[in-house]
Amino acid sequence: MSDDQFNTFDSFETAEIEAQEGSGGVPTWVWIVGGLLALFFICGLCFCGLLVYVSTQESGLLADPEGFLATFEASNAPVSESTPEFEPVDIATIDPDAIPTLALPTLPPSSEQSELLPTLEVSLDASKSSGYTDSFDRAGDWLVGDVVDEEDVVNATVTVADGVMAFDIFTTGLYWSTSEADLGNGRYEIDVTAIDGVENNGMGLIFLNDNANDDFYLFEISSDGFVWIGYCDEGCLNIAMLVDDGWFASDAINQGLNETNRLAVDILDGEMSFYVNGELVGEGTDGRLSSGAIGVLVETLEDGALTVEFDNFAYTPSP
Repeated sequence: MSDDQFNTFDSFETAEIEAQEGSGGVPTWVWIVGGLLALFFICGLCFCGLLVYVSTQESGLLADPEGFLATFEASNAPVSESTPEFEPVDIATIDPDAIPTLALPTLPPSSEQSELLPTLEVSLDASKSSGYTDSFDRAGDWLVGDVVDEEDVVNATVTVADGVMAFDIFTTGLYWSTSEADLGNGRYEIDVTAIDGVENNGMGLIFLNDNANDDFYLFEISSDGFVWIGYCDEGCLNIAMLVDDGWFASDAINQGLNETNRLAVDILDGEMSFYVNGELVGEGTDGRLSSGAIGVLVETLEDGALTVEFDNFAYTPSP
């Protein structure tokens, strides 16, 4: 070995010793070993603290690992978009008394309520004892529409509008409209007005009508001042006079067009009294019909058109 080599080694050893003296005299390996021990001590403290924390938790990681896994799986389970299935319920086992009910309010009696009903559907079963009026605001169960012949020619039109029942007659003949009201003893009244057309006409009130056979009593007047009161069988194919022998004159009638006349008849067990504008014009007796429907009738007694309006029907039962 040469002297240069020894000098080099000696120089290295001398430099190492000087470095150690520059560090306060403590060797480097001591610092390394001390640092590692300190790191292990700190990690041990942290681990011990973790064990103490986990042991105090009822659902902790170590105390209940299965619960933790179940919670984790549930929280990360995919959300189903399908509609859940429900268990069927046996309806027979349901207690009806346990089902809540909805109590609806009771409406107080009001005169306006009758306007919600068709015109003549105002308790017809009770009409014989309570009576009713009809101002023809609605058609109700009155027969309305066109009257056509075998060749489909319109001979007349019956309408209910603007508070009246109107007959427009185009062809000479006898036309009527009835309702389903079943009435008996009492007072029957109605207003009748010839609006336009021939004055040689007939217009009036049908009462105690047998709709099945078209048998009824008829009280009518004409615009030129005459009265007719009788019994019609099968739509007046056969007739029987109740007062006089047919048409008879009366000064009680307001004659002419656009003149309103109020007709009234009192019936009690076949005894009948007839009034025009409050004046008695005839009396009669007949027992063939004791109850039935009401109606109105219009006829032309000569060629020509005719328009007639009816309004303010009233029935008052006998006391």
